[in-house]
Amino acid sequence: MNSSNVIDMVEVVWIVLPVIVLVISFIIQLIFKKEFLIIIVNFIVWFIVTFVVFDISFIVYPFIYTLVAIMGIVLANLTLKIIRKP
Repeated sequence: MNSSNVIDMVEVVWIVLPVIVLVISFIIQLIFKKEFLIIIVNFIVWFIVTFVVFDISFIVYPFIYTLVAIMGIVLANLTLKIIRKP
């Protein structure tokens, strides 16, 4: 395994996946407005992905991505409040 593959995986885990989680949670919150459901589904999906795609050393990432999803939910709620403000 050369170092470019390691860098690519680090970029995916630290940059690409959090951005995807942020955008998807933002959009889903705008559509469905179910905070708790988004958080639970996000955690369960990332927990499963941790063991299917990665290994036990990635066990912290479901928690990190869930926090990122919460940030997306908060941003969506702020956006909705700004839009609805008279």
